[in-house]
Amino acid sequence: MDFIRVANDHWNFEERSSHKRFFPFGANFIFPMEFPEKDGKIEESLHVLVEDVFKPDIIRRNFKAAAACNMNVMKVFMAAPLVITENPDTHRYQLRDMTPSFWDRLKFLFGLAEEFGIYISLTLSEWCVNGAAWFHQYGNFFGDPSLPYDSLSFYADFLRELAEFCRPYPQLFAYNLATELYLPAANWGGARGGSEFFMFSDEYGTKPFRAWLRYKYGTIQALNEAWCEEDSRHLPDCVCRLGPYASFEEIEQPHIQWLPAFDRYTVPRRVLADYNDFKECVTYYFLHNQVTAIRAADPDHMVTIGLHPDQPGISTKGFGWKHCGIGSGDLTDFDFITLHVYTNFDYLIERPELPADIYKPFMASEETLTRRLHECLLYARFNYFGKPILLEEFGHPVSDPEECAAMNIRTVEELAGSVSGYQLWFLGCGQKAHTPGPVDFDGEINDFGRRWAELNAPGGFIDSIPAERTPPMTIVTIDREFGNAPDAETIPEKIIRCWDAYAHPVDFVYPPNDVLRRMQREGFTDFRSFR
Repeated sequence: MDFIRVANDHWNFEERSSHKRFFPFGANFIFPMEFPEKDGKIEESLHVLVEDVFKPDIIRRNFKAAAACNMNVMKVFMAAPLVITENPDTHRYQLRDMTPSFWDRLKFLFGLAEEFGIYISLTLSEWCVNGAAWFHQYGNFFGDPSLPYDSLSFYADFLRELAEFCRPYPQLFAYNLATELYLPAANWGGARGGSEFFMFSDEYGTKPFRAWLRYKYGTIQALNEAWCEEDSRHLPDCVCRLGPYASFEEIEQPHIQWLPAFDRYTVPRRVLADYNDFKECVTYYFLHNQVTAIRAADPDHMVTIGLHPDQPGISTKGFGWKHCGIGSGDLTDFDFITLHVYTNFDYLIERPELPADIYKPFMASEETLTRRLHECLLYARFNYFGKPILLEEFGHPVSDPEECAAMNIRTVEELAGSVSGYQLWFLGCGQKAHTPGPVDFDGEINDFGRRWAELNAPGGFIDSIPAERTPPMTIVTIDREFGNAPDAETIPEKIIRCWDAYAHPVDFVYPPNDVLRRMQREGFTDFRSFR
């Protein structure tokens, strides 16, 4: 196996030595499995690499099945709290105890990658970090300048050690630093509950927010002019009364909700846009800290993150409170970007309410299925900014295996020329799986898997995809403030509703975060100074 890198055309991947084109075609390493130590409970294998009980036979069996499906990339998860812990004596980072050791498990994984010709996308997901004491005690997403060693140091030291270990292994496709980076959220360090679980904790978020506003506006008078445009005498009681403020120290993080009855947010759009700009800056520097640590130890492998569709510029009317990630133009640290889309989850369409159970399958009309495929195309085109786009996690989660397989294959075909590779949401299916997959519960490929393998067989559909990205027929510029806090029908929604009125494919231009660019120019390296 050779190291994989981004080709000089900034769209394809290639082998470093031969310059042969490499087209990623794989899945998340997720499949249902039985846990005898949990009374035979059937659970997803999400963290099978770092579970207390190591299961090498099951891991190998599913790699063999993935190879039979002609897959060449597998995304393997490891939740930060299951890997990173605190040394009780030094109060610094250390690896969590596990047998065999974490490093021996990685050696085993890379051995399987070599055996079956499947590259590894290794993701340090922050799921459940809300339960990690070290994360909250030492600064959360911001770090803590009062401490010699803080939460950012925990991440940096682990990733530096990981990168030093992984550097010699060409079997590593990329370091994948996040999975659907809602920062914060209930399981991502957000301390508030209920409708405010996308807010930073008051302890760590309020002071940096005030400092960021001071940095942006300079004076409290300038902020008051921007924020206090509405006559509060005519606002309903459920809308927050903001300012005028005598100083930045009076400002709290805004209480943000969408009020359908009043067709507005609980705060002015400028306030919401500022808060989302602030969150983007925090996200950037939280990740930048990690990228810097990796690249210092390993310049030979790629680095990426996983993006959910709820991103700035894509959020629909009333959904600005649920802001995810950073704008595509600000993802400069990464070699390529991965995108997650699903062609029948109603929460990707029906806004602003989230269903109680997003996994509930439903029967959709052909018109609805077509609409969702169109949305999938829009998401992929939106995220292009001169770097490859890997449709890293996608699927059509319904209980009917035929519909599931057919729609997944159709998605691959529809997005040819708009993405640089594909990875399914699930490798396996079986008991308690949310959706059928190409590999059965016993590790054998099924009819879906055989059809999936045909796509990447020699001379199959993947071989027929042109090396050039399909050029846009329409280019749309999205207003940044509106994209951060949409309170009317957005451009993506209009295109979905009036698909035939546009020349396709459509690319989007989303303006950069001016405050973030200024911070970059002035040499900021992290958010510690904004505490």
